[in-house]
Amino acid sequence: MDERVAKLEALVEVHERALAELRNHLSTVDSRLSGLEAAMARLEERIAQFANDVKEMNRRSMWRMSALAGLVGAAVAGLVQLIVAVIG
Repeated sequence: MDERVAKLEALVEVHERALAELRNHLSTVDSRLSGLEAAMARLEERIAQFANDVKEMNRRSMWRMSALAGLVGAAVAGLVQLIVAVIG
């Protein structure tokens, strides 16, 4: 009987060590997961900021292109009027 109790106690100790090791592994995984979540949040924030920067650059580019088109149009109209005045 004492031998069976000793075997059971040894088995319990083995299982307790295995559980402690699993807890340590889970703690490590949890810590790494928290780090990954924080990194993902920073990455999402940077991507959103990049998207906003691209939108702003596109808006500015469109404004510049429309201003440039207006200037070119005005220059062409002025040139046409000059040619008509010289010819006419």
